[in-house]
Amino acid sequence: MPEDNTLLTANAVREIERLTAEALGETVEIDDVVYTTRQVYDPRRPEPTPDAVEVATLQSFVELVKDATDNDGDYRRGRGLFVHVEGPTEVDLWTGIFGEFRQRAHLAGARAIVPDLKLERFLDPELFVIELQCKFEPTDDRAKVFQVAGNLQAELVQTVEDDGVSQRATARSGLVKVAKVDVPNPVQLTPFRSFPEVEQVTSPFVLRLQGGAGKPPSCALFEADGGRWRLEAIRRVKEWLAGELGDSVPVYG
Repeated sequence: MPEDNTLLTANAVREIERLTAEALGETVEIDDVVYTTRQVYDPRRPEPTPDAVEVATLQSFVELVKDATDNDGDYRRGRGLFVHVEGPTEVDLWTGIFGEFRQRAHLAGARAIVPDLKLERFLDPELFVIELQCKFEPTDDRAKVFQVAGNLQAELVQTVEDDGVSQRATARSGLVKVAKVDVPNPVQLTPFRSFPEVEQVTSPFVLRLQGGAGKPPSCALFEADGGRWRLEAIRRVKEWLAGELGDSVPVYG
């Protein structure tokens, strides 16, 4: 049976019309603005910007900022430069808005190297004491936590009282004496959580103990300030940078 060339020709014509309409698109004017249904591309490209230089200390960051403000060039010579303290461990240097695409350039950044705090997880007393010694500044409350965690009996923790805030646990005094000691809560501790150039923030922590029924003792620390220490750390970093940079570059935090 011969093929229906008329039908094939009609289908081909309709396909050609569809492809032509799709390629050309349609335009419509709304409130004096012309829109098109055709997908279009802007051949322009934003002005290329330099890669940001990353450092680990605030002192090195300040030197980079001063160097950026002294350099010759367009946006690179200090016009609109500002420092943004994004967090306790993150600081960035940005340019003002420039160019046809209203863009910014990220010129430099500082990322503090801080220890990984093992918070909100229960650790055996030996590892817990090592964490306190290596990652927290010496304070009176840290010494109190040492007294509890460093002297727990290896066999068990006998909880006498636990009202959700305070606990009492079995601890060993010296080599032979076993006594009931109160677990201080909350405790004011100062972990290393920001740049070394600024004073570290002291904040409250809840100390909790687990054990008993044949299980070995374990200890854990939980943040008790809802993360407000971050705001204080940002304020201290901002003040330190503002003191070093003066009025040359604004600092926001």
